[in-house]
Amino acid sequence: AVTQVLLTLLVLVFCKRCVGCRAKPGTIRLDSFEFAHHKISALTLKLFFNGITRGFAETVYTQYVLRFGFGLDVRSGAEIDTSSWPAPDMVSVGQEAMVNGGAVLASPIIMYGKMTSQRTSLGRRCFLGNMSVVPSGARLGDDTLLGVMSVAPEEMPSGSTWLGSPAFSLKNRTAWGVNGIHSLNKTHSGSK
Repeated sequence: AVTQVLLTLLVLVFCKRCVGCRAKPGTIRLDSFEFAHHKISALTLKLFFNGITRGFAETVYTQYVLRFGFGLDVRSGAEIDTSSWPAPDMVSVGQEAMVNGGAVLASPIIMYGKMTSQRTSLGRRCFLGNMSVVPSGARLGDDTLLGVMSVAPEEMPSGSTWLGSPAFSLKNRTAWGVNGIHSLNKTHSGSK
C-alpha cells in the first residue's frame, strides 16, 4: 500500500512537471494548448488531495510535496491543510502562514472564452479560515486574517481582518491574551 501511494505520487508529480506546465501570469484562450496544460496541472493536484494519496496529503509533508512537486513557493513554518490550488506555482505562502481546510487559492478568472491568472501572495502569519477564497492576483499582507467562508479583497493591508462575501474589514478586534497571558509565539510555534 505504501509503495502504491508513493508510486502514484511520483506519477502525479511527473504529470504536473512534464505533461502540465508551469503557470505564468496573463490571459490565455480556453481553446488553446496552454489551457489544456493548465487543466492537466490542476487535475494532478486535485488527484493528489482526493485520490489514493489523500492520506499522505493530510500530513505535515503536504507543504514539501506542494513545494518540490507542484511548484508552490512556501516559507518555513507555514501550515497547509487540504485546500484547492488551481495553480500552486502562482502562489507565495509567507512564513508561519496558516491555510485551513477547503480554502481555494489563486482561482483564475474565466470569462468570454479566456482565462486570466495572476500571482497571489500570502504574507507572514497570514491566516485563512476554512472554505475561504483568495482570488488570483490578491495580495494579503503580514498578520492578516480572512474569516471562514470569506472572499478576500484584492489587497489586505498588514494587520487587518476581513470577513464575509463580499468581504468587509473588521476594524476593532479584541486581542486575546492581554497582560501576557497568551503570546503570538505560542500561537505560531507551539510549546517546546
